[in-house]
Amino acid sequence: MTSSARPTSGLGHSQAQLIQTERLRALDEMAAGVAHDFNNLLAVILGRAELLQRRTTDPESKRGLEAVRDAAQDGADTVRRIQEFTRTRQILSFGAVDILDVVREDRQMGGQSVPDGRQGPPRRSGEGHN
Repeated sequence: MTSSARPTSGLGHSQAQLIQTERLRALDEMAAGVAHDFNNLLAVILGRAELLQRRTTDPESKRGLEAVRDAAQDGADTVRRIQEFTRTRQILSFGAVDILDVVREDRQMGGQSVPDGRQGPPRRSGEGHN
């Protein structure tokens, strides 16, 4: 091998490493995006299953909804592993949520009356009602 071939060979190796690094970075970003989207779906599934479980009195329906919640929680655990792998480490935990509190907070932030009689932030003169 001649001395002029060595720098070209080294350059080719460096370019290959750079390409591999960029591919891994793109894969990390894609996995983090998928994990985020999947977490959003799981939040809806877990929330709805919990609400339905509270409303039903049928034991078979309760067991079925428990299976849905368990499967969604397994999915959340998988997302957590993906996030750890991609070093996102944005661990989101799912737990019980009082939907009435969420609605009250949302309406308060919007300046609307809340069901228990409390009022949101005061309106400035000239602001319309929602």
